[in-house]
Amino acid sequence: MKKILSLLTGFLIIAGSLQAKEYPLSSPSGNNVIKINCGTEIGFTVWNNNSLVLSVNDLRLAIKDKALIGKDPKVSKTNYTKGDEILEVVVPVKFKSIRDHFNQLEIVFKGNYSLIFRAYDNGVAYRFVTKFKDETIWVNQEEMSFQLNDAANAIWPYEFDKHENPFLSHFEYLFKNIPYQKIDSTIAGLPAYFTAANKSKIVFTESDLFDYPNLFLQKKGKQFNSVMPHVIAKQQKVRDRSIKILEEADYIAKTSGSRTYPWRVWMINND
Repeated sequence: MKKILSLLTGFLIIAGSLQAKEYPLSSPSGNNVIKINCGTEIGFTVWNNNSLVLSVNDLRLAIKDKALIGKDPKVSKTNYTKGDEILEVVVPVKFKSIRDHFNQLEIVFKGNYSLIFRAYDNGVAYRFVTKFKDETIWVNQEEMSFQLNDAANAIWPYEFDKHENPFLSHFEYLFKNIPYQKIDSTIAGLPAYFTAANKSKIVFTESDLFDYPNLFLQKKGKQFNSVMPHVIAKQQKVRDRSIKILEEADYIAKTSGSRTYPWRVWMINND
């Protein structure tokens, strides 16, 4: 009996250690909360005014000749910081200056990479960071998927003139207000607008795209998956403003081994 109890206790200890650890991050006023889980994969949920509005899963970065970033992650350390400054807009459209006020969490993983999360009173964001000694790396793919909790509708980008290659476009989108469940599987660019179950307005977009491709979305079931265009290896000019892609590379970016990656952003408004 003692042996059985010892085995059971050992099993419970192991099972507990295998559970995903949760790392919370709140916005300055506390209205937006990110709960990051690091188990066999990396994912997080977003809570707006105590309502679950967003679930993001399978944060991964595939780099040539490197272990898959985000798979079986091992947390090395965490670093909570705050930011509050006034940014002067270079080309003002609506505001001459913007307050950049946020709480930040950087989770550093074994394997020379980290994830930075930011919680604002009007949104949340994350980005990858790699610190490889390689002068050049080839990024094969960046992945993530997200789902809105019982979203009501979306203002979704549609192309007038659809091309067989959805990445070959002038991106002159028509934004249609449609029910969330009627979004089809057509690959679409950003931004995309949603109304969540708690009536908050959510816009998904990206920023800081330096030496890196745009992210596109494709709906499968109830969730959206990221889709990234590959680098064009060979092309042919068709007209003065059009090309025909003859060959694509097997990677999406050739870049520096030590860098920050684009922000993935969900703006949230309750007005």
